[in-house]
Amino acid sequence: MKKLVILDLSKDYKFLVNDAHIFQLSFGLPKLKKVKFIEKNFFSERKFKKFRLDINRKLNELLNRINKYQDQDLVLLEIFNSRNDKIQMYNKIFYLQEIIRY
Repeated sequence: MKKLVILDLSKDYKFLVNDAHIFQLSFGLPKLKKVKFIEKNFFSERKFKKFRLDINRKLNELLNRINKYQDQDLVLLEIFNSRNDKIQMYNKIFYLQEIIRY
């Protein structure tokens, strides 16, 4: 039975992936043997925009729910901080969610 391997490597590595379906998120590759690449484009601007709105809504709901019981300003927590350095994390969550749906 073939495995599903999601590669997110920043450079090439020397480990072997054998008998698998591969979805590649970035450009690094290991050694490959009897593999098939999944070339479906999971990204669409409309889906990603909806995903971002959903994530922001859920984080807002979580913040409001937690704030009822806290005296501190929880907006300063890292999870609620959606600066540019968090975009990569959200992109990867989006891709993983789309792959699971596939």
